Amino acid sequence: LFRIQQLMGFQFTNQAKREFKKNVNNRFNRSKPFQRIDFESIGERVKTMNIIGNAEGYLLMIKALESRANIVNSNEECITFLNLSISKYEEILSSNTNNKVALTNCAKTLYLLDKESRRNNLSSSSSHTSFAPFQFNSLRINRANEYFLRAIDLDPTDPFVLFEYARFNQNCLQFELAEEYYLKTLEADPNYVDALNNYGLLLQEQFKDINNAEKFFIRASKVNSINVQPNNF
Repeated sequence: LFRIQQLMGFQFTNQAKREFKKNVNNRFNRSKPFQRIDFESIGERVKTMNIIGNAEGYLLMIKALESRANIVNSNEECITFLNLSISKYEEILSSNTNNKVALTNCAKTLYLLDKESRRNNLSSSSSHTSFAPFQFNSLRINRANEYFLRAIDLDPTDPFVLFEYARFNQNCLQFELAEEYYLKTLEADPNYVDALNNYGLLLQEQFKDINNAEKFFIRASKVNSINVQPNNF
């Protein structure tokens, strides 16, 4: 705990310190992360990183997806959670325009919101027009694209950001751009399993390149098998 305080600039409350000492064998319980009330103060470094704000935005996005998965709910609740998530990320970006995590996650949430809003409009319309994929004719999608590019400018070799932008372009039917950024992702991290699988699917379904697609599927399978091997040490 002392090491965390030194590195991150946290000052924990006495109650948080007592709880930390009680849980000697499981000090970082993911189901019970630190909350704002656990901190007496937060150093400038952490304020800049906006760890808590990013976590809140991400959790709201997860709530939105869980709500959408529940067929009992209309997607109005999902849209509400997505708007709240975007508000959290925009709040971070208003004080730190170069927060790469907030830019990337806000971009992801913007295109989810665009999708859900169009689905909602379609369901309330008497028209039988089929649901269209993402297109670059929406203010939200243009904003998402801008945020992704800003995040990439900040760190052109971050495989997570590159992968999310590749997937975004694939959703928008920009298949050449999707291919370019899947390859950039794999250049940054050759063992990025999701990128290997997604690029394999892109080659198979859009470019009809079955032979090369199979090579990427095999690579993904090999990486997965290495990752799940038991640790004998």
